[in-house]
Amino acid sequence: MNGALAYAMELEKKGDIYGAMRICRGILRDNPQDGDAAVLFARLNLNHRVSSGVNMAMLERFLSVDARKQAEFKRWLIDV
Repeated sequence: MNGALAYAMELEKKGDIYGAMRICRGILRDNPQDGDAAVLFARLNLNHRVSSGVNMAMLERFLSVDARKQAEFKRWLIDV
């Protein structure tokens, strides 16, 4: 594990998700094949979405190409 990734993990522990994400982006920009940085970035991104109140089930329906799921999303959106 490189020093930048270790620092990103330390920032994550301290609750600085944005700082950790910024470092992961830099690592992945320099080395897109870095699996550890990709996993950490994905986890940070998911945690950010969950903590910011994003309804992951509705996000999945919104991004779906399935017309039935898109219709479910539209009904949900109207009800909100």
